[in-house]
Amino acid sequence: MQDAINAPFLQFTGRPLVGPGTDGAPGTGQAGGPGGWLWGDGGDGGDGGSGTPGTATSPAGGAGGAGGSAFLFGSGGHGGSGGTAYAGSGAVGGTGGNGGAGGLIFGGGGAGGVGGLGAAGSATAAPGMGGHGGAGGAGGTNHASGGRGGDATISTSGGGTITGGTATGGVGGAGTTGGSGGGGGSGALFANGAGSSASGSAIGGYGGVGTTGGLGGVGGYAQVSASNGGTATGTVSGGYGGAGTTGGHGGGGGNAFLRAYGAGSSASGISIGGAGGAGTAGGYGGSGNYASIRGYSGATVTDGTATGGGGGAGTGGRGGLGGSATLFANGAGSSVATGAATGGVGGAGSTGGIGGAGNIARITAIGGGTVTSSATNGGAGGDGITDGIGGNGGGSTFTANTGGTIDTRTGTGGNGGSGTGLGNTGGNGGAADLTAPPDWMGVDLFGTPGANVP
Repeated sequence: MQDAINAPFLQFTGRPLVGPGTDGAPGTGQAGGPGGWLWGDGGDGGDGGSGTPGTATSPAGGAGGAGGSAFLFGSGGHGGSGGTAYAGSGAVGGTGGNGGAGGLIFGGGGAGGVGGLGAAGSATAAPGMGGHGGAGGAGGTNHASGGRGGDATISTSGGGTITGGTATGGVGGAGTTGGSGGGGGSGALFANGAGSSASGSAIGGYGGVGTTGGLGGVGGYAQVSASNGGTATGTVSGGYGGAGTTGGHGGGGGNAFLRAYGAGSSASGISIGGAGGAGTAGGYGGSGNYASIRGYSGATVTDGTATGGGGGAGTGGRGGLGGSATLFANGAGSSVATGAATGGVGGAGSTGGIGGAGNIARITAIGGGTVTSSATNGGAGGDGITDGIGGNGGGSTFTANTGGTIDTRTGTGGNGGSGTGLGNTGGNGGAADLTAPPDWMGVDLFGTPGANVP
């Protein structure tokens, strides 16, 4: 009966009267069909086809199909996953399809599709990049949330090499009329196994905007990782949190990880936590997220820099907290050398708002781990502008226990933010905590404290 009702509408408009849209065929990258004019979810996009041998272009993974849109009532369809590139070709993975839009009256946007995996290289072909994640679909017009952006991954193992790859998570879809923005997709770059190496960038997708009092979406996390003898070098950037407009709160930024695990593994590079989204017209700014550089179980991290994401500004509201930053060595033979950790800056609070606090910067050595020639700087507090109050600066701390060693390091507490206007004050500077633990813990600590020590 429903098919008979829908048939003329499909023939003349391409959209049924009622019911869900058709899903795209798997392996084709076909778009999902639209949902019904009255009600019905959009169809899911078909997965992109895997690459095949032969021509110069066919080894690449196919793009995923877009999710179908809803019209009045219904959720958008999910974007299809990007196809995997043909093994050994060095071709790129397919891009994930975008999520479909939610219904005009009610319904959330569809999530973006996951990016396809790039192929490992061969004696004659360099390895390929992973496909970008698809963008999340926009929410409908009535308190609907946007879809999450798709993930993107670049990976090599078994002695493979990836050079100059970029994995970018998809952007979260916008939420409308009080709806939350979708979270950004993740970006990841991996090298696993002796002789494997990866260099490039991993970028978390931006969180979607939350409008008219809605929350901004959380930024996607990003990581560059080496394990089991692999080597990874790169820049890791957590995605920015989406803005929250007209009284809405900004979304938190995404985490950023640079890490090495296992004997013979090594990592170097830059780790930056995602910044929090702004909160406007009385809304709070989103918190920046943490950045970490970590060596585990005999792994080595050199020349690493970790910076916590900045807090989002709050216009009339409180600025977001800055993200923390950590250098971390855990386990016998693990080491972090010539590194720096800087806590994220607190967001400004304007028009009578309070500036967000800067966050802490940490260096930690435990279980026989060693940290040398490294420095921490607590994040500065955000300014309080136009009769606002400045935020406190972040602390700076070193921790060594159970045989851990920290050598030749300095710690600097973050400066307090300024406060403007009659009767308002700036924030306090952060502490630099270089206190040695008890002797029985077998810990070595050397160095001098930096500024702002209470």
